[in-house]
Amino acid sequence: MTENTTHIEIPDRYHYAVIPHIMVDDAATAIDFYQRAFGAREEFRIDAPNGRILHAEITIGRSALMLGDASADEAERASFAA
Repeated sequence: MTENTTHIEIPDRYHYAVIPHIMVDDAATAIDFYQRAFGAREEFRIDAPNGRILHAEITIGRSALMLGDASADEAERASFAA
């Protein structure tokens, strides 16, 4: 096994964490709900060409949650290239 010596900076919010990634129907509505119900903050999102969400990250308190649309065609094909 070859050791990779390239240093990769890991964001502080990922240190010592297991971060759930969920796929839901209508991720935009889910994000809106999490914001209203739990005070979630949207960190970023990657939109699909069809307007759905390929990937988004929100934080609730100090916890991160990753989510996206379960039915996004691009996600089903695992094609995240722009």
